[in-house]
Parts: sequence; C-alpha cells; structure tokens
Amino acid sequence: MELRPYQKSFVENVETGWKEFSKQLGVAPTGSGKTIIFSHLSKRLHDSTGKKTLILCHRDELIDQAISKLHTATGIIAQKEKAEWQASLMSPVVVASIQTMIRRLDKWPFDHFGLVVCDEGHHAISDSWQRVLKHFDGSANVL
Repeated sequence: MELRPYQKSFVENVETGWKEFSKQLGVAPTGSGKTIIFSHLSKRLHDSTGKKTLILCHRDELIDQAISKLHTATGIIAQKEKAEWQASLMSPVVVASIQTMIRRLDKWPFDHFGLVVCDEGHHAISDSWQRVLKHFDGSANVL
C-alpha cells in the first residue's frame, strides 16, 4: 500500500526523531491512517535491522484491526498475544493486549523488540502501560 504524502512525511519525521529521542508521540486526526503509518514504521525497521515490533492495545477490536491493516499495508502477518493466543518469539510483529502483556512479561526478553507502539497513546501514562514500557526500556523505541 502506497503511503499518502503526509503519511510518508510522518514516517520520515519519526525516523529522524529517533536519532535524538527514543520516545515520540505521534498525533494525527481520526481517519488519517495512524495504523497504516505505524505498520510502515514496523516494516521499515524490520527490513533494515531485523528488529521486531510490539503493538500494544487496550481493546479487542484494536488488536484485530491492527493485525488486519498491518497485513494489508505491508504484507506482514502479525501474531496475537492475548488470552488463549500466544505469539511466537519469531513473529516480526506482535499485537498484544496490555492486560496480557503485564501477565506474560517474563516470556519476552527485555531486548526482544526494537519498536513498541502504543495504540491510543494517551493510555501509556497509566501504571499498567508503564510497567510494560519499562520492561523494554533501553532497547526499544516507543511510539
């Protein structure tokens, strides 16, 4: 899927920002394709470095939406880490519920992911989200 000019600029600005900051907040209006944007960031990271991405969500529909749009936009088949679903450590992208990741942090090495995406980033300041983010702190960029 070809990015629109503003999406391409968003991706490039985030990548440039990572040279100075490991955590960035991406803000865009509803319908602008934020999921498509972070899908392309995930693909570019994996293609250039082999590093994996974790996408954290707080609702079931956001998990399934991210998995579907990621595949449509990039061809990457993400795996789900939630309830009865257990993603492989080999998956290039893992989409997980925050509640499940809190309980399964010991499964994931602290340096396993190169990018952690907080879908609905305003939740990231909560204690539960901070616990997960701190687990990967120092090894992953956060969007």
